[in-house]
Amino acid sequence: MKSMPLLQKIVLIIAMLMLSLAFYMALNTLVYIQGATKSVGKVIDFKGVYSSHSMTYAPIIEYQLPNGKTAHFISSTSSYPPAYDVGEPVNILYSTQQPQNVSINGFFSLWIGELIVGGLGLVFLVIGLFSPILTWLRRRKKANLTLYGDRIDTKLQGVERNFNLRVNGRHPYQIVTQGINPRTSEKQTFKSQNLWRDPTAYLDERWITVYVDKKRPKRYVMDLAFLVGE
Repeated sequence: MKSMPLLQKIVLIIAMLMLSLAFYMALNTLVYIQGATKSVGKVIDFKGVYSSHSMTYAPIIEYQLPNGKTAHFISSTSSYPPAYDVGEPVNILYSTQQPQNVSINGFFSLWIGELIVGGLGLVFLVIGLFSPILTWLRRRKKANLTLYGDRIDTKLQGVERNFNLRVNGRHPYQIVTQGINPRTSEKQTFKSQNLWRDPTAYLDERWITVYVDKKRPKRYVMDLAFLVGE
Protein backbone atom coordinates (compact mmCIF):
# COMPACT_ATOMS: atom_id res chain seq x y z
CA MET A 1 0.00 0.00 0.00
CA LYS A 2 1.35 3.42 -0.96
CA SER A 3 2.02 5.87 1.84
CA MET A 4 0.02 9.09 2.01
CA PRO A 5 1.61 11.89 -0.10
CA LEU A 6 3.31 14.65 1.88
CA LEU A 7 1.03 17.37 0.48
CA GLN A 8 -2.07 15.43 1.50
CA LYS A 9 -0.65 14.99 5.01
CA ILE A 10 0.00 18.73 5.28
CA VAL A 11 -3.53 19.58 4.10
CA LEU A 12 -5.07 17.15 6.61
CA ILE A 13 -2.91 18.50 9.45
CA ILE A 14 -4.02 22.05 8.61
CA ALA A 15 -7.65 20.85 8.55
CA MET A 16 -7.33 19.20 11.97
CA LEU A 17 -5.65 22.26 13.47
CA MET A 18 -8.32 24.62 12.15
CA LEU A 19 -11.19 22.37 13.26
CA SER A 20 -9.60 22.01 16.69
CA LEU A 21 -9.23 25.79 16.93
CA ALA A 22 -12.87 26.26 15.90
CA PHE A 23 -13.95 23.76 18.57
CA TYR A 24 -11.86 25.56 21.21
CA MET A 25 -13.33 28.92 20.17
CA ALA A 26 -16.85 27.46 20.33
CA LEU A 27 -16.28 26.18 23.86
CA ASN A 28 -15.05 29.60 24.96
CA THR A 29 -18.09 31.25 23.38
CA LEU A 30 -20.44 28.84 25.17
CA VAL A 31 -18.74 29.54 28.51
CA TYR A 32 -18.99 33.27 27.83
CA ILE A 33 -22.71 33.05 26.97
CA GLN A 34 -23.51 30.96 30.05
CA GLY A 35 -21.73 33.38 32.38
CA ALA A 36 -22.79 36.61 30.68
CA THR A 37 -25.47 39.08 31.68
CA LYS A 38 -28.09 40.18 29.17
CA SER A 39 -28.70 43.88 28.76
CA VAL A 40 -29.74 46.45 26.18
CA GLY A 41 -27.42 49.03 24.69
CA LYS A 42 -27.93 51.85 22.22
CA VAL A 43 -26.19 52.67 18.95
CA ILE A 44 -24.56 56.08 19.25
CA ASP A 45 -22.35 56.16 16.14
CA PHE A 46 -20.48 54.06 13.55
CA LYS A 47 -16.85 53.33 12.80
CA GLY A 48 -15.77 52.86 9.21
CA VAL A 49 -13.92 49.61 8.56
CA TYR A 50 -11.76 49.86 5.43
CA SER A 51 -10.76 46.97 3.18
CA SER A 52 -8.94 46.89 -0.14
CA HIS A 53 -12.16 47.25 -2.16
CA SER A 54 -14.89 48.62 0.11
CA MET A 55 -15.83 50.14 3.43
CA THR A 56 -18.27 48.74 5.99
CA TYR A 57 -19.61 50.19 9.21
CA ALA A 58 -19.34 48.77 12.74
CA PRO A 59 -21.83 50.14 15.26
CA ILE A 60 -20.54 51.92 18.36
CA ILE A 61 -22.82 50.87 21.20
CA GLU A 62 -23.30 52.59 24.54
CA TYR A 63 -24.40 50.56 27.56
CA GLN A 64 -24.66 50.87 31.31
CA LEU A 65 -22.28 49.11 33.70
CA PRO A 66 -23.53 47.44 36.91
CA ASN A 67 -22.17 50.41 38.93
CA GLY A 68 -24.37 52.82 36.98
CA LYS A 69 -21.60 54.27 34.81
CA THR A 70 -21.89 54.25 31.05
CA ALA A 71 -19.40 52.70 28.64
CA HIS A 72 -19.28 51.96 24.96
CA PHE A 73 -17.76 49.38 22.66
CA ILE A 74 -17.27 48.86 18.93
CA SER A 75 -18.91 45.76 17.49
CA SER A 76 -16.56 43.16 16.05
CA THR A 77 -18.86 42.78 13.01
CA SER A 78 -19.52 45.41 10.38
CA SER A 79 -21.72 45.71 7.31
CA TYR A 80 -22.76 47.91 4.43
CA PRO A 81 -25.25 49.41 4.68
CA PRO A 82 -25.13 49.66 8.50
CA ALA A 83 -27.22 47.01 10.23
CA TYR A 84 -28.57 49.52 12.77
CA ASP A 85 -29.70 53.12 12.99
CA VAL A 86 -28.30 55.66 15.43
CA GLY A 87 -30.38 55.52 18.59
CA GLU A 88 -31.61 51.98 17.93
CA PRO A 89 -31.59 49.65 20.97
CA VAL A 90 -29.40 46.54 20.67
CA ASN A 91 -29.43 43.38 22.76
CA ILE A 92 -25.98 42.79 24.27
CA LEU A 93 -24.13 40.40 26.53
CA TYR A 94 -21.37 41.35 28.95
CA SER A 95 -19.22 39.27 31.26
CA THR A 96 -20.28 39.39 34.91
CA GLN A 97 -16.62 39.36 36.03
CA GLN A 98 -15.40 41.68 33.25
CA PRO A 99 -18.18 44.11 32.24
CA GLN A 100 -15.91 45.53 29.52
CA ASN A 101 -16.06 42.15 27.75
CA VAL A 102 -19.15 42.95 25.67
CA SER A 103 -20.73 41.54 22.53
CA ILE A 104 -23.91 42.02 20.58
CA ASN A 105 -26.29 39.20 21.49
CA GLY A 106 -26.68 37.91 17.92
CA PHE A 107 -25.75 34.72 16.10
CA PHE A 108 -23.15 36.17 13.73
CA SER A 109 -21.66 38.52 16.32
CA LEU A 110 -21.08 35.59 18.67
CA TRP A 111 -20.17 32.83 16.22
CA ILE A 112 -18.62 34.50 13.14
CA GLY A 113 -15.06 33.51 14.10
CA GLU A 114 -16.00 29.87 14.65
CA LEU A 115 -17.91 29.80 11.35
CA ILE A 116 -14.96 31.16 9.39
CA VAL A 117 -12.28 28.98 11.00
CA GLY A 118 -14.47 25.86 11.04
CA GLY A 119 -15.60 26.42 7.46
CA LEU A 120 -12.01 26.71 6.23
CA GLY A 121 -11.11 23.61 8.24
CA LEU A 122 -13.90 21.65 6.53
CA VAL A 123 -12.70 22.84 3.11
CA PHE A 124 -9.16 21.61 3.82
CA LEU A 125 -10.57 18.34 5.18
CA VAL A 126 -12.59 17.71 2.01
CA ILE A 127 -9.57 18.53 -0.16
CA GLY A 128 -7.33 16.24 1.89
CA LEU A 129 -9.77 13.34 1.85
CA PHE A 130 -11.10 13.54 -1.69
CA SER A 131 -8.07 14.66 -3.71
CA PRO A 132 -6.71 11.06 -3.79
CA ILE A 133 -10.13 9.87 -4.99
CA LEU A 134 -10.14 12.46 -7.79
CA THR A 135 -6.60 11.46 -8.75
CA TRP A 136 -7.64 7.80 -8.85
CA LEU A 137 -10.68 8.61 -11.01
CA ARG A 138 -8.50 10.54 -13.48
CA ARG A 139 -6.03 7.67 -13.68
CA ARG A 140 -8.85 5.18 -14.17
CA LYS A 141 -10.33 7.30 -16.95
CA LYS A 142 -6.93 7.49 -18.65
CA ALA A 143 -6.41 3.73 -18.31
CA ASN A 144 -9.86 2.91 -19.72
CA LEU A 145 -9.45 5.25 -22.67
CA THR A 146 -5.98 3.89 -23.38
CA LEU A 147 -7.33 0.34 -23.40
CA TYR A 148 -10.67 0.78 -25.12
CA GLY A 149 -10.64 4.16 -26.85
CA ASP A 150 -9.83 4.98 -30.47
CA ARG A 151 -6.17 5.82 -30.93
CA ILE A 152 -5.59 8.91 -33.04
CA ASP A 153 -2.19 10.25 -34.07
CA THR A 154 -2.65 14.01 -33.91
CA LYS A 155 -0.50 16.81 -35.28
CA LEU A 156 1.00 19.31 -32.86
CA GLN A 157 -0.47 22.80 -33.25
CA GLY A 158 1.34 24.55 -30.45
CA VAL A 159 1.21 25.47 -26.76
CA GLU A 160 -1.20 27.96 -25.23
CA ARG A 161 -1.96 29.34 -21.77
CA ASN A 162 -5.22 28.48 -20.05
CA PHE A 163 -6.34 31.93 -18.93
CA ASN A 164 -9.52 30.48 -17.43
CA LEU A 165 -7.45 29.08 -14.55
CA ARG A 166 -5.09 30.98 -12.28
CA VAL A 167 -3.22 29.69 -9.24
CA ASN A 168 -0.80 31.91 -7.29
CA GLY A 169 -0.83 34.37 -10.18
CA ARG A 170 0.15 31.72 -12.75
CA HIS A 171 -1.81 30.35 -15.71
CA PRO A 172 -1.12 26.72 -16.76
CA TYR A 173 -0.03 25.54 -20.19
CA GLN A 174 -1.93 23.29 -22.58
CA ILE A 175 -0.66 21.40 -25.60
CA VAL A 176 -2.96 21.78 -28.61
CA THR A 177 -3.15 19.18 -31.38
CA GLN A 178 -5.44 18.29 -34.29
CA GLY A 179 -6.41 14.99 -35.86
CA ILE A 180 -9.13 13.20 -37.81
CA ASN A 181 -11.60 11.24 -35.72
CA PRO A 182 -12.05 7.90 -37.57
CA ARG A 183 -15.64 7.51 -36.39
CA THR A 184 -16.85 10.96 -37.45
CA SER A 185 -14.30 11.59 -40.24
CA GLU A 186 -14.08 15.13 -38.94
CA LYS A 187 -11.07 17.15 -37.88
CA GLN A 188 -10.98 17.51 -34.10
CA THR A 189 -8.94 19.79 -31.88
CA PHE A 190 -7.53 18.36 -28.67
CA LYS A 191 -6.11 20.08 -25.60
CA SER A 192 -3.96 18.43 -22.95
CA GLN A 193 -4.55 18.61 -19.23
CA ASN A 194 -3.19 21.68 -17.47
CA LEU A 195 0.61 21.70 -17.22
CA TRP A 196 2.45 23.91 -14.75
CA ARG A 197 5.74 23.82 -16.67
CA ASP A 198 6.18 25.05 -20.21
CA PRO A 199 6.42 21.87 -22.36
CA THR A 200 7.72 23.68 -25.46
CA ALA A 201 11.28 22.39 -25.03
CA TYR A 202 10.01 18.80 -25.36
CA LEU A 203 7.92 19.48 -28.45
CA ASP A 204 9.68 19.15 -31.76
CA GLU A 205 7.71 18.75 -34.95
CA ARG A 206 5.97 15.61 -33.79
CA TRP A 207 2.77 13.62 -33.69
CA ILE A 208 1.07 13.12 -30.35
CA THR A 209 -1.22 10.20 -29.56
CA VAL A 210 -4.72 10.87 -28.27
CA TYR A 211 -7.19 8.23 -27.09
CA VAL A 212 -10.83 9.14 -27.74
CA ASP A 213 -13.98 7.62 -26.25
CA LYS A 214 -15.76 5.63 -28.97
CA LYS A 215 -19.19 6.94 -27.99
CA ARG A 216 -18.31 10.42 -26.76
CA PRO A 217 -15.71 12.10 -28.99
CA LYS A 218 -15.33 15.03 -26.60
CA ARG A 219 -14.05 12.63 -23.94
CA TYR A 220 -10.38 11.93 -24.56
CA VAL A 221 -6.94 11.79 -23.00
CA MET A 222 -3.66 12.95 -24.51
CA ASP A 223 -0.65 10.68 -24.06
CA LEU A 224 2.07 12.85 -22.53
CA ALA A 225 4.40 10.08 -21.42
CA PHE A 226 7.21 11.75 -23.36
CA LEU A 227 7.13 14.69 -20.92
CA VAL A 228 9.34 14.44 -17.85
CA GLY A 229 7.19 13.83 -14.79
CA GLU A 230 3.94 13.25 -16.69
